[in-house]
Order: sequence, then structure tokens, then C-alpha cells
Amino acid sequence: MTHRVMPFHRQPLFRNAPEPAFLSRRVEGYYQERVHNTWDGGHIMRGRHPGGDAIHLSSNDYLSVARHPKILQAAADCLLASGNGLLMSGIFLHGDNPLLDLELRLANFMGAEAGVLCQSGFAANTGLIQSIADETTPVYVDMMAHMSLWEGIRAASARAVSFHHNDMAHLARQIQKHGPGVILVDSVYSTNGSVCPLETLVEIGTQSGCVLVVDESHSLGTHGSHGEGMVAALGLCDQVHFRTASLAKAFAGRAGFISCSERFSEYFKFESNPAIFSSTL
Repeated sequence: MTHRVMPFHRQPLFRNAPEPAFLSRRVEGYYQERVHNTWDGGHIMRGRHPGGDAIHLSSNDYLSVARHPKILQAAADCLLASGNGLLMSGIFLHGDNPLLDLELRLANFMGAEAGVLCQSGFAANTGLIQSIADETTPVYVDMMAHMSLWEGIRAASARAVSFHHNDMAHLARQIQKHGPGVILVDSVYSTNGSVCPLETLVEIGTQSGCVLVVDESHSLGTHGSHGEGMVAALGLCDQVHFRTASLAKAFAGRAGFISCSERFSEYFKFESNPAIFSSTL
């Protein structure tokens, strides 16, 4: 079979649809309030173009392995040997499959029974919270927790009950006031590098009958004797219900992961909207 690839050609003129007033106001608010007022007409993420003698320090590739020849070659070999995967929802995956095999290998690496690969760490967190909480569930969330955890609360239509950053006494008071629910924390907070007091958190969560979710995006690969993460390093795997992570940090990939029980992994794949309605990796 002969394949012909039609190249894309840029059209000489584009005409954008006119924006309604409500959308125009919102977009203009960004340029006025953020760029002009807050950033003094500049841009917080843009500066001078680096020269040839500059050192580039803007990366989440914590272990500096993203461009390692062995990793690049392995990725290329996998794509050439196995193709582009199943371009449909992961709920159709079963049997002998490299993605399912990787899920199990990652779970075992983290000291968990099973796990689920997601399209991103953001999708992992939003999908997980949406599948374990609802409008009757109080969700206790550290005020500096990642935005994806807050978005998961909104997706679940759950009650967000915030507690002061790393303040376990305040968390305990909130649980005493609102009852058992879900506790959301980061093991290492990207906002300021602080570390969650996980042992105290687990003690409070266990005693109060809460579900514990720890985002290990910034500790998976960097903590533990083999990089298995902070929860495993502290021997807390059997007390933390779910660990999530972006694999775009120390693992230098583009995916998210959830460690869980084998029973939950199937439930998640058929209950989480990001899992159901996204194509597999």
C-alpha cells in the first residue's frame, strides 16, 4: 500500500470570529490586570533570549535524564516496534499489553498492588478526586496543594475544606468539625519546597477514618533508597490509600500515575471521566 501525506499549508489570511463582550472582557482582564498592572507591562515568564554561553535552568527534568541517549533510543525503539498504541480509551485494554505491564511495574516499584497510568499528573488528580468524592464528601486540602487537586474537588462537586499549610493541628480540628472525608496533600510542595509531615498526617487520617491522597510528583524518583517516593521511604504504603504523581519530573516522561489496589484500578478506569474519555498513552 502506498501512502501519500498531504502537507499543511498556511493560508495567507485568517479571520477570527468576533468575540462576544463577556469573552472580550475576560481576555482583556488578563492583559490589563496581570500583564500591565501586576507585571508592569512585561511578562513574568519571558525575559531576554539566552545567548550561546547561557545556562538554561528552567526544567522539571530533576535528574537530567530526559535527553540521555539510552532513554531516547528506548523510546524510539518502542515506537518503531509497537506502533502508536491503541488510539482509543484505555477501558478497552486487556490481556497482554505493554501499557498494562508498565502500570504493574510502576506500582511494584512504588510498593503498591496496582496502578493506573493517566494522560498527565493533572488528569490523575482530577480523575481520582472525581471518582472518590461527591457532594456529600468533605475534602480536606492543604492551602498550598497543587491546583489539579483543587480542580478535582470541583469536578467531584465536593466540599472543599482547606487547612493551613502543613498545620496538622488545624487539620485535626477541621476533621473534628466536618467529619471523615478525603485528605489531599503534596509530599513536597512545588510552591516553596516544603515537606509534608506525612507520619503525623497518616496518624490523624487513620484515627479519623479518612481517605489519604498524597501527590508525590516532586518526591517520586528523588526520595527513597531507589527513588520509590517519600511514602514508601517512610514505610507508610499500607496506610496511604492513593499516591499520585506527574511522571514529567524525575521520570522525564509525559504521563501521570496513581498507585492503588487492584480492585480500585478497574473501578477507576470505568468511573473517572478523564480515564473514560481520553485516548491511551
